[in-house]
Amino acid sequence: MQDQKTSEQFSSKEFIMRDLSLERTRLKLKELQSGFIDDMEEKMQRVLADVIKEVGNPENDQKLFDESLNCLDKMKPTREGTLPDKQFLTRNSLLTDLFEIKHIRTIYHIFVAILIILFLNTLIYDLTDTGRPKFGFGLILWNFGDIKTVIMIWICMMAGVFSLYLMFHFYASNRHKVPLKHLKLWDQCWLVAFILYVCALLYFPLASLLEHNLPPASSLIVLMEKIRLMMKSYAFVRNNTPKVLAYQPKDSNNDKQSHSPCPGFSQFLYYLFAPTLVYRDSYPRTDSVRWRVVAWSFTEVIGIIFYVSFIFERLLKFQFEHFGKSRVESKDVIVSIFNTMMPATLAMLCAFFCLLHSWQNAFAEMLCFADRMFYKVCAKNRINICEWKKE
Repeated sequence: MQDQKTSEQFSSKEFIMRDLSLERTRLKLKELQSGFIDDMEEKMQRVLADVIKEVGNPENDQKLFDESLNCLDKMKPTREGTLPDKQFLTRNSLLTDLFEIKHIRTIYHIFVAILIILFLNTLIYDLTDTGRPKFGFGLILWNFGDIKTVIMIWICMMAGVFSLYLMFHFYASNRHKVPLKHLKLWDQCWLVAFILYVCALLYFPLASLLEHNLPPASSLIVLMEKIRLMMKSYAFVRNNTPKVLAYQPKDSNNDKQSHSPCPGFSQFLYYLFAPTLVYRDSYPRTDSVRWRVVAWSFTEVIGIIFYVSFIFERLLKFQFEHFGKSRVESKDVIVSIFNTMMPATLAMLCAFFCLLHSWQNAFAEMLCFADRMFYKVCAKNRINICEWKKE
């Protein structure tokens, strides 16, 4: 009987101690909750104050629409009625800086998620339709077919560009030796030769393309490279011709390097592969090559090729696979236009990102080319204009 009373006393004490512990814990949690709420309110008030201060500052809005701040790469023209000169600066591409913001980076991840969905869609379709995965390789290999012919055409075009440099070097080195009465004829003959070179560069690659019946992507490589080399050739000659015309041998001061106003071959070769269409004897350079950035840029190029292949395979191909087999009515055309509008827009964005961002940044990094503003947004009259350029 006495043992039973003792056990009841112990149980009542244990119950009281447990209640006291729970009460202390409850009070401690209440204090923590109150402190946490107060701390959060204080931080929110600071954030709101900073936001109000930032929004209330009119200078920040002016920066968004001030063309002089967004287009700093244009120098004032030396003469009235002439275009401003390009000024090269050390800077990143617009998307490179924007991707440092995690919210903008989310858009990049959304496009990656769409690529994964298209990959899974293509994989499941191939497995159910043919029993084996194709991963869009068939369309890619067909588009980039006959690559040997493309390489041969490119080598021929490069040989023509190198011959242009040799001819211009000969013209620039020997112009001051021509008698004054024959100088105008000398200049006119070389001008005609340059026009013939441009016509040949426009005609022969196109003729070879049609003769070999190259597929779309291979044809696009030839055409784009032809236009690029033609524009670079013109820019090189146009920039250096005034130097040749103004050259006087007496200004050389017996310096053997100054006997020709034509730039060195190394300068011409660097300009030929640099991601710019504006010729300069020198450009701002970075200190070293970040090969990890180069590898990632080329990885993005390969990923975008598969991206576009998946878009055509799953979203665009079926719209045109029966084209020409039956009569096409106007309603079918309208429906096809609206069905292909969104996939085509996505393909256009991929082409922009591939050529003007990833490809250009890869070559800029390999060549230590510091000015990577290949495209930008200039605000003028409160209208945002996206300027795609290679300047």
